[in-house]
Amino acid sequence: MEENKVLSKDLTRDDLEEFKKHQKNSKKISDLRKEYEDINRSIRPSQLNNIQLDRFVGKGEERRKVLAVKTPVNFQKKIVETSVAFEIGSPPAISAVEPNDLTKEVLRILKKTRSHQILVDGKKKQKSETEAAILYFFTGKKDNRKLKCRVLDSSGGKMAAYIDSDFDMKYFVWSFEVSEESGMVRHQWVFDDTNFYKFKDQEQFPVVEKHGFDKIPVIYMSQDKEEFYDVKELIDRYEISLSKLSEANDYTGHPMLFINGKIYSMPDKDASGKVIQSDIKIVDGKPVKMGEAKFLSHDGAGESVEFEMKTIKDIIHYTSSTPDLSFESLKGIGEVATLTMQMMFLDPILKAKLNEGENRTIIERMLSVITSGIVTTLNVKLKKYEDESDYKIEFQSILPNSLAELITIMGKGIVSKIISQKTAVETIGITSDNEKEIDDINKSQNLGGE
Repeated sequence: MEENKVLSKDLTRDDLEEFKKHQKNSKKISDLRKEYEDINRSIRPSQLNNIQLDRFVGKGEERRKVLAVKTPVNFQKKIVETSVAFEIGSPPAISAVEPNDLTKEVLRILKKTRSHQILVDGKKKQKSETEAAILYFFTGKKDNRKLKCRVLDSSGGKMAAYIDSDFDMKYFVWSFEVSEESGMVRHQWVFDDTNFYKFKDQEQFPVVEKHGFDKIPVIYMSQDKEEFYDVKELIDRYEISLSKLSEANDYTGHPMLFINGKIYSMPDKDASGKVIQSDIKIVDGKPVKMGEAKFLSHDGAGESVEFEMKTIKDIIHYTSSTPDLSFESLKGIGEVATLTMQMMFLDPILKAKLNEGENRTIIERMLSVITSGIVTTLNVKLKKYEDESDYKIEFQSILPNSLAELITIMGKGIVSKIISQKTAVETIGITSDNEKEIDDINKSQNLGGE
């Protein structure tokens, strides 16, 4: 056994089972994952696979199975991904209020660990399955430690966050199975401020290790309902309507040849100058056709069904604050002013703003965990900067803007003395070093603009 691993009696299996009482309903999460990832439409009674059923027609030797048309539309994924994109699709601008050696190292590791992409992946899991977590951990030997992170979600195991009456997370449990020579073996890890405890199978006491932080290195993200909860029945109805319309088109959508009387010959489908021949009889001195062939087509085009589907789709977008970003809806938009663009997408912008506080807390927690890993394990000398390290987090819009329009507005603001040159340079944001840009502007002005 390694030097930092010892058998612990601080926690028992009874403690573990107590912590796991805070675990969410695993069947519900599994169903959400099937609906979102696998496009499973058999979970609710109102879903496609429970309404559009295969059937048998005919009798005897002519009896055959007719497969029902089932056309799922993954609104669920569109709602989740659009929501995440408006919230954190563009990486938030994170900077130190007063830079020092510790803040520089924190921001370097934040970028090195691809923490923004990890956060995006975690938010998708949270919004589709109602929970996810980001785990920070060390790899490598003592003299070559590296800090990394990963997303924990229901595809890899089960999680439980033990939160006390002060809403502080005291323990975090991660349970998973590993294939070993003896078969599938269940592992259960419990994290506290300094250690993580490894339970295996039915062992009463765990092995304990130092995880290298002075706080739980896990950011737990949770919400009560899945992001598409309010519109899931509407999605079910839309998919059924679309499937029934497709089924009707299969039956009546193509012209049908109707033959009345006697037809002698039918042209080949590839023949040119097609001719259909039939008898003609003279009745009362007038020729009467004895055979007739014509195509029948469905008079109605399913306008009421199409109207219902359009209405349902509009309600789904409106209720979930998800804009319709299809090519068809945007092709005539042309070039519009930035303010107009923002007003067009005000609904998802407001939704993102409402979630900004939660996302800010998550990012602050990520920065705090990285800081903890640095001052506890990677470079303890930097601990002296810990109390004075603070960060500014600015969320960025994913909407395109007109650079020329923005420069004009900022220029007028400087001339009118309602904004500073520093604010204008930071707002326009086309340079990586704002301070240097301002210095260059001042030097240029002092030289007469040359």
